[in-house]
Amino acid sequence: MDEKGEASRKLVEKVIDALLNAEVEEQISNTFITHTYNRKSLLSSIV
Repeated sequence: MDEKGEASRKLVEKVIDALLNAEVEEQISNTFITHTYNRKSLLSSIV
């Protein structure tokens, strides 16, 4: 493979990694928000 092909392949890999990381972070923050919300509603139902 020539240098251009290698460079563009690496770029594509970086983009894919970035997208995957962003997706994972979004899932974590959504889970955190849901968890916090559930905890608040549990606490309010106890009080």
